Amino acid sequence: MVEVDVRAGKPVLWINPERAATVPGGQGDAIDRRDFAEACEAWQAMQPLLLALFPRDVGERGVASDLLALDRGLVPGLGDTEATVYLKRDDSLPVAGSIKARGGFFEVVRHAHAACVEAGIFAGDAPFEALREPRARAFLATRRLLVASTGNLGLSVGLIGRALGFAVDVHMSRDAKDWKKSRLRDAGAQVIEHASDYISAVHAAAQDAGRDPACHFVDDEHSADLFLGYSAAVPELKAQLDEAGMAIGPDRPLFVYLPCGIGGAPGGIAYGLHELFGGDVHCFFAEPVAAPCMLTQMLGGYDAPHSVYDFGLDGRTEADGLAVTQASLLVARMMRARLAGVLTESDEAMLGYVRRLHDAAGLRLEPSATAGLSGPGRLLTSPEGLACLEGLGIGAERANAVHVVWATGGSLVPDVIFQAWLAREELS
Repeated sequence: MVEVDVRAGKPVLWINPERAATVPGGQGDAIDRRDFAEACEAWQAMQPLLLALFPRDVGERGVASDLLALDRGLVPGLGDTEATVYLKRDDSLPVAGSIKARGGFFEVVRHAHAACVEAGIFAGDAPFEALREPRARAFLATRRLLVASTGNLGLSVGLIGRALGFAVDVHMSRDAKDWKKSRLRDAGAQVIEHASDYISAVHAAAQDAGRDPACHFVDDEHSADLFLGYSAAVPELKAQLDEAGMAIGPDRPLFVYLPCGIGGAPGGIAYGLHELFGGDVHCFFAEPVAAPCMLTQMLGGYDAPHSVYDFGLDGRTEADGLAVTQASLLVARMMRARLAGVLTESDEAMLGYVRRLHDAAGLRLEPSATAGLSGPGRLLTSPEGLACLEGLGIGAERANAVHVVWATGGSLVPDVIFQAWLAREELS
């Protein structure tokens, strides 16, 4: 029945039948617990560099975001159920204004440091701030970064890459918004536009990178560093929940709803959540009904790539950050036993949530950032959601549960675009 509704472009809540209560190590994952711990340490060590590069945008706490308690009236479908719901405000992350600041900044800074060490610019134990030294900047100016994007990852890589001195080329798919292209060009990045979808742009970028030995390709499909950069957000969330008196454990489970494009950002965060909270956390990906690429991959199996085109969908959505037709197979395999499920949402609903959150709370989110907002209500009141809770063995504990909706972008959106969303008009 789920597959029929997916093909018809209807919203669904799919529960992953292969979700495991615990995920044993040594299952062929591309990264492990030690990688995660090192990434968390590295992310903290990068903050002085980011503060120095972007002193007007980055505060003393570094590139981090608030955790906002949401009034239950802002969360659709809760009915009379008890629920504590938070919004993780990555829509307001400094500099890049989206969750992509985490993975993009992490990979570019780590690559820049490793390249300088390999070139003999400084020693391997040099702090990340050494990247600001004239000799390092002169060397990085001879190097090129290349990335494919629907918008937010390109912005992240472009802004940090240019700040460090790299030349940056961004291949952008047909779904990328014009204002994001303009912002990249203003930063000095070169934008290569494609009339095709995101996956085609990725393949074009990979071919471009393969012709240049001085180029580093930020590969959204396969990059372990991107994945780890996103995972390093989890200690930040844990500290915020602890401060709010919401320590997660068997009597207080955590449900997290993560907008999903190709999968790197939500996959990295879900991985990190499982490392810190184990079986007490339950992660759901949220996707547009026209581009549920992770859901179609998981429905199709894990032996080969599967596309939304295989399900008769076109991948076109107003949620440009999620306009991806084929998920990362690497991430899908890592989520096979970790992901609780996937929910899909219509453009109309996401745009409605944009307006609801703006009118009632003054929030300024992209449509893609609202994709998970209906998650708590659907989990707690729909037959599929209630069956999921029963399957997880969650009974009375659901009254103490914490639900976190991860907002992924929006603060940099030009006013004319945002006002068009509020009016439900379409602009490029």
